[in-house]
Amino acid sequence: MKVAITIDGVSKSYVIHHKQGPAYNTLRDAMSAGARGVVRKILGGAEERSRESVPTEEVFWALRDVSLQVQSGDRVGIVGRNGAGKSTLLKILSRITPPTSGEVRIRGRIASLLEVGTGFHPELTGRENIYLNGAVLGMARREIRQKFDEIVAFAEVEKFLDTPVKKYSSGMYTRLAFAVAAQLESEILVVDEVLSVGDAQFQQKCLGKMQSVADSGRTVVYVSHNLSSVTDLCNTAVWIDNGRIRSVGNPSQVVKAYLASVVSTSQGVVVFAPPGEHKEAYIASVAFRDPLGAIATLFDVEEPIDVEIKFSVRRKFSSWRMFAAITRPDGITVFSTTTWDYTTHRPAVDPGAYVARMRIPARLLAESTYFLTVAFGEPPIKRHDVHENFMSFQVAGQTFDNKRNIGLLAYPFEWDVKKED
Repeated sequence: MKVAITIDGVSKSYVIHHKQGPAYNTLRDAMSAGARGVVRKILGGAEERSRESVPTEEVFWALRDVSLQVQSGDRVGIVGRNGAGKSTLLKILSRITPPTSGEVRIRGRIASLLEVGTGFHPELTGRENIYLNGAVLGMARREIRQKFDEIVAFAEVEKFLDTPVKKYSSGMYTRLAFAVAAQLESEILVVDEVLSVGDAQFQQKCLGKMQSVADSGRTVVYVSHNLSSVTDLCNTAVWIDNGRIRSVGNPSQVVKAYLASVVSTSQGVVVFAPPGEHKEAYIASVAFRDPLGAIATLFDVEEPIDVEIKFSVRRKFSSWRMFAAITRPDGITVFSTTTWDYTTHRPAVDPGAYVARMRIPARLLAESTYFLTVAFGEPPIKRHDVHENFMSFQVAGQTFDNKRNIGLLAYPFEWDVKKED
């Protein structure tokens, strides 16, 4: 079998600039800083002021000595924590960014789907955006015309082709964007977390399309927060941790090993370091709480579980949503939920700190270990902060006359038994 992708000792570093001392963001702060500087000069403190503002640099290694071979026709799923280096590796494969060291050899034409909707213009119609987005993805105008009917049929937006996409729902927007990218003929398809958006029916449709791409002999490299899709779609999985490959092999075994690492570090509460000023919204902390409000990671089947998510926004959001999903150790997503109401939407939020609480009812989850994914997003598809499968908790205790529950859920369904006349 031919080798489609060879990654040989690839490393990627970024230089992070830091500035010591306070950052002045307002006119008042700048004027105050200037006044303090004048006083310090008069008092002979110029050297101290100079030292406070000396910028420093830090070298961050996103990837470290990564080596991997992908055979032609393979379906490779990449898993790992946020910041592990997954997206960086795909950007190197797509030639968006070069490696700092090492070499990548690709055999065949490569199509990248790293962000759904890249190249879409909100003021243009669906028809116009098909041609625009297709050109951005490298399709010739003749090729787009040949694929046009197939793209429209896949996206199911025939009635709205001549409507500006800014009026599309999030589902319509996502379907059209994926439909354009999926029709690009190439030997290698690189996909980065595009199936986290859209409804369940559309996600299955996308997975089916990617499966057909793989069945045709084309190579697929796939990064996803949806671990069950990795185990279903891929024949090989790669676990990347802190820029290094931890494991390569059978998808089910790799996913279990990855999730097991989350169990060993779970403490019931996670506090994230505040991001840089470029981040418009971010999740500050997440905690599991028992019915008394105490931090916990072990819960009884008979008691509810509270998930507390603290987040901050740095500008006004007229449209937003908090998302949460619960996953089993085998990668199967048990359920997902969001604050977004498709009929009334959520009220706008002004800059500030907020807390969102979600309660998992008692007797819903069966005995097992579970993993949590949370995300703050802005419809239709923008994700400002995502943390996938980063915390774990356990549900224990035998109910229903001490008979162990079998299946995904432990919900006490009602039965009605009557004697027939």
